[in-house]
This record gives sequence, structure tokens and C-alpha cells, in this order.
Amino acid sequence: MSPTNLPAGPVHGHVTFLGAGPGDPGLLTLRAVEALANADVLVAEDDVLDVVRVHARQGVAVLNTDSDTSPDPYRNPGTPQLMVVDGTSATVGDPASRDAANLVMTAARGGKRVVRAVSGDPGLDTYAAEEMLACVAAGVPFEVVPGIAAAVGVPAYAGVPLRDAQGA
Repeated sequence: MSPTNLPAGPVHGHVTFLGAGPGDPGLLTLRAVEALANADVLVAEDDVLDVVRVHARQGVAVLNTDSDTSPDPYRNPGTPQLMVVDGTSATVGDPASRDAANLVMTAARGGKRVVRAVSGDPGLDTYAAEEMLACVAAGVPFEVVPGIAAAVGVPAYAGVPLRDAQGA
């Protein structure tokens, strides 16, 4: 049984750190699609939402972690903004006072199956690494679903090899 098919318990849920790749929904792994289909909460930036939303189930709570661009000087920069995918979506907490790690932890502690989607590969994302450490510290189970890093995916799409036949 895969980790996203395990029932989320009342003590804590589960977090999947998902690599959304270079921006093509067709490049998501089968494991990524499975995690998205079973997610209760999806936490992602704007540039990743369109890639992963295709595979998210209807009614998933979607939390957008993009910083607020409001000119209000009293507003906390880096404040995540809530984005709801459809009319039946639920919200998790009050995103105005939480960063992405807190959004992920709050949802997971509430027994939710959380997918934290990042562009490229989660192993190359500084914030995802910090969020993984927060899961470890809190005893929240998590998994990492790799994605294609932009440094490899973009040249491949352009037909530019990163190595030649001589191995240079």
C-alpha cells in the first residue's frame, strides 16, 4: 500500500513533497499523480498550481504560498495567499499568518494528507528541505516524490544534450 493510500489518522496526517518538474503535467510521475489524487490539501506556488491541479481531486483545499504583492507596508512580506480551486474546496486555517511550513504542518497535524508541490525536484528546493526538517522535528511522516529538475528538463526539451559522446 502506498503512503497516500494509508488512512490519515487523528494524531497526524502525512506529507508528500512532490517535484512538479519543469512545468509540463505530462512529466509528473505515476506516484505524483497518485499522491495528488488522494490529497486533502495541496500547498503550492502559482507557477506549480497549473501543473499539478490537472491531477488533484475535486474538493481539495489549495493553499497558494506566493508572497502577497500588496503595496501595504504593514502587511507581512511573504504572506501566503489562499487560492480555492473550486466551489466545494475547504480551507485549512488562516493562511494570512502562516508561512508554507506552518501551512503544511497545521494541515498534517490535523490528520490531512498534504501534498507540498514545488517546481523541479524537492531535493533541490531550500524551502522544501526546511519543511522536511520541520516534519522530522514534529514526528509527522512524509515522503519525497522526485521531479525533473529544470536544469536537466529545459535543455532536454530544447534538444541540447548536457553531455556529448566523448563524455565531456
